[in-house]
Amino acid sequence: MNKNRGLEISILLNIVFAVVVPANSFGAPPVESLFMQAEQYFYQGDMEKAAAAYSQVLDASPSILAARIGKARCLSRLNRETEALGELDKVLVVQPNHRDALLAKGSILSKQGKQDAAIFIFNAILKNDPNDELAWYNLGTSQRETNQLDAALQSLFKVQDLLLRKQQDVPAEFQSILFYQIGMIYQSKNDLEKAVSYLRKAAQASPWSENPPYQLGMILARTGQAQESRQWLDSFKRIKETNKKIASVKDAIARSPQSATPYIALGQLHLSLGDLRSAENALLTALDRNPNNSHAFNYLGLVYVKNQKLDAARDAFSSAIQKDENNIQAIVNLASLELQTGNLDESERLYNQALQLNPAFSIAQQGLLQVQKRRNPSAESVK
Repeated sequence: MNKNRGLEISILLNIVFAVVVPANSFGAPPVESLFMQAEQYFYQGDMEKAAAAYSQVLDASPSILAARIGKARCLSRLNRETEALGELDKVLVVQPNHRDALLAKGSILSKQGKQDAAIFIFNAILKNDPNDELAWYNLGTSQRETNQLDAALQSLFKVQDLLLRKQQDVPAEFQSILFYQIGMIYQSKNDLEKAVSYLRKAAQASPWSENPPYQLGMILARTGQAQESRQWLDSFKRIKETNKKIASVKDAIARSPQSATPYIALGQLHLSLGDLRSAENALLTALDRNPNNSHAFNYLGLVYVKNQKLDAARDAFSSAIQKDENNIQAIVNLASLELQTGNLDESERLYNQALQLNPAFSIAQQGLLQVQKRRNPSAESVK
């Protein structure tokens, strides 16, 4: 459990909340460039290169605390916790109440199983800022580890309350992890109805996460709901296999970082899991590598349809067709979008264009039938 929870906390630290870097932290421009390179490696998940780049920044300017914290986060992800704590202690000597350094140190101590020390640090952060939602989250998960279940629930509900009051756009990863933690606490309290409720919310917020469907499957099996249990466990297996493929594609990207092809594959896989943000990022990177790739534009259009960004989807499908007039998938996708938005003439034209490329293409044939039904809905009721 500690290993998984450490991963969850690192996700929150690395994706949801960024280390704040004061504008006057940097000296000469090359140092700032090095820092940005380190950040890029970090968010790409290459911890070895990121740690080396942060070290270069510190060699040039040891006073840049954000670089030291960044290096510590990398070392923690590389399971070099003792070194990471050493870097954070150097920050805390200069600024004893440095929020990001304290938060990172508490997370590492929690990962090591030193929950009492971690709880002490999270409470210290909250003494300075009672509305720090990430400190409340970390406090709650450490309380869960020490079986302080009621206190853990109070801390995690405090996170929910703070986020609602701030009315900020909360990333799906954060929502899912928060709901998952609450669900698992209710499971420990043997309140399985509430556990299932929160685990469903976790699965809905992040359909690409493995833990919620697995836990749902196991709990529902215990409560005699065999059919739904199998559905969730099948979903877990599908997500796990797709995540393995994603890891393999990322290896291909590491070998050929300038190629658009693996980024397109990565975008497709994220899209299949419903991770639209990651899919969009991958496909935009593919287009950065090759601005003329028709397939990347087509899949980007599908992402925007899922996001209900229909104008952006139309532009993406149109670009795909412009880059390759024989991209039949992009043609029917644009035709379907025009049908959805009531542009029947344009939809009909596009479906016919697809049939000129492949007269037996059933999707285009069915699309034309839908156009006719929309034009003459009363014909459906005539028997």
